[in-house]
Amino acid sequence: MTAIDKQTMLSIYRTTQRIRAFDDRARKAIMGGECFFIHYPVRGHEIISAAVGENMTDADYMTATYRGTADEIACGVPLREIWAENMGRLTGGSKGKAGSMHITDVKNGLMLTTGIVGAGLPIATGLGLASKLKKDGRVTVCNFGDGSTNIGAFHEAVNMATVWDLPIVFVCQNNTYSEHTRLSQTTRVTKIVDRAPAYGITAIHADGTDPVDMYNKAKQAFELVRSGKGPVLLEGATFRTLGHVLSDNNEYMDPTELKARTEADPVPKFRQRLIDEGYATAAEVDAIDAEINNEVESTYKQASEDPWPGMEELTNDVYGVPTVPNSEPGRDAPGEKMGFREAINQAMDQAMANDPTVIVMGEDVADSAGGGVFKVTGGLSAKYGDERVRNTPIAEQAIIGAGIGASMAGMKPISEIMFFDFIGVCMDQLTNHAAKLRYMSGGQTPIPMVVRVGMVGGQPIGAQHSQSLESWLMHSPGIKIAYPSTAYDAKGLMAACIEDPDPCVFVECTMLYANKDNVPQEYYTIPLGKAAIRRPGSDVTIVTYGRYVASSLKAAEELEKQGVSAEVIDLRTLAPLDMETVLTSVAKTKRAVVVHEAARTCGPAAEIATRIHEELHASLRGPVKRVTGGDSPVPTSFPLLAAWYPSVEAIVAAAL
Repeated sequence: MTAIDKQTMLSIYRTTQRIRAFDDRARKAIMGGECFFIHYPVRGHEIISAAVGENMTDADYMTATYRGTADEIACGVPLREIWAENMGRLTGGSKGKAGSMHITDVKNGLMLTTGIVGAGLPIATGLGLASKLKKDGRVTVCNFGDGSTNIGAFHEAVNMATVWDLPIVFVCQNNTYSEHTRLSQTTRVTKIVDRAPAYGITAIHADGTDPVDMYNKAKQAFELVRSGKGPVLLEGATFRTLGHVLSDNNEYMDPTELKARTEADPVPKFRQRLIDEGYATAAEVDAIDAEINNEVESTYKQASEDPWPGMEELTNDVYGVPTVPNSEPGRDAPGEKMGFREAINQAMDQAMANDPTVIVMGEDVADSAGGGVFKVTGGLSAKYGDERVRNTPIAEQAIIGAGIGASMAGMKPISEIMFFDFIGVCMDQLTNHAAKLRYMSGGQTPIPMVVRVGMVGGQPIGAQHSQSLESWLMHSPGIKIAYPSTAYDAKGLMAACIEDPDPCVFVECTMLYANKDNVPQEYYTIPLGKAAIRRPGSDVTIVTYGRYVASSLKAAEELEKQGVSAEVIDLRTLAPLDMETVLTSVAKTKRAVVVHEAARTCGPAAEIATRIHEELHASLRGPVKRVTGGDSPVPTSFPLLAAWYPSVEAIVAAAL
């Protein structure tokens, strides 16, 4: 076993002891009623985190889990900042809004701590992708527990990272227990490195209770990654001798094994090893311990006296502030008759030409695979190369997670999800991470990414390929949703989404792909959150979006024949939602119909109708009507399909 020099050995010990002292003080504070926060003990993990952290540079990235205190300290996050965030104080790294399970400290390389098991793996893949594209030499350390290896995200992320040769050290802290269940009860493969051959990833197993072995194995892993040998799976084997959370007493563990493991506590053994092997005298180690205990206590006291966040922080950091001005040239500007599909392609093409940080990824998006199943990305890889237009495995969690991680590291990814329905496969990444990370980090990690989804409405393709699921996303603060109806808008809204500082879902009605419109050839943006009045009217307002703009305009023509003047509003974006334009129109017409093809119950129409009634109830001449898709899965039989979707006749009837 390779010896470690004195300076390194003492540095690892300092970090180990800092972790242990913090963990002990946190448990004392909570159990003694001094304060309250959710705390996951890290007893047994200290040496793994310290040894890995010793191999990191100031430029490297790290992701951690909810049991992340040890990793956060090893990454260099100041103790006062951790205390303050745990206790919800303004001086916490995320202004007290993240709590113990979501600490972020970008200045020290801690890009993410997630409370969702396994969710950090795909995001780490994106951080690694950004480093590879930028050639910045950074290594991403992705920490996770043994339980995460039974999550699909583990498979998707490790496979993608290996296929793309990304600079990532995947660190599995194997503490033998997945929450309250022994790992051997959930998998036959309890040594995680034994899974490595299935992915073709280099794997290294280390004794996570031995500082020398753990450090040397971590050093080997970092050297391989830094030399361009692709990712490495590093497993540190240990045993968690305290409960999963403070509320359990390890009653699920074998008491004999627990007693033996507790008596073999690796931290006191590490301390004695320093003395026995001449790294330091007992007095010197005592001085280190006293210094660290004082640091832990003083930072705890400071944080406990720090101020609470003001009420303005309640809604700060949900969204960023768009800095790109509206550059819309107008529908009558000189242009070219262009299809909806081609307009989106042109927006991406021009954005990629303007900004080298714009990248495209998804299943079959490169020209070698046909330019996407709907051919929207055709020609882009030929022009910008396979590094910037990347075919991915069939792995929606990894596609969105990689987009999130890449955007955190300064890229502007466009991630394609083939069908809107497939959003369900990656909802955790989209709604628990993309939507929340800006807020949970106190504004440190904006997510400027675009998620393109195809919405195949009106076709006999089946219930798992035909849903319009925008209401799911509207219920997730932090996500923006664009839903264009024309080629002109599709180009401008796509460009706006690319330039926007927040995650944007761009919905493409595939039935509109062939529709042609006048599209100016210059690069332009249409502001998100600004509806368009497609037809003025005075008797009733029809509010809609997507392909039902055309149906609503036809309904307005039919209504005009019956002496009814209908104003048609195209929302264009659903988050932000331009209620100002809607309310101004309805205040004039006194009547409203809301039309969409999403299912009726809890659909966007329910929200819009409620807001109209809240603001204008006294002046309305009738209740707001909804014309929507049905409250069943989408059928395939033609007669049933026709009955499920809104019709022009139904819109006319509702208006009348």
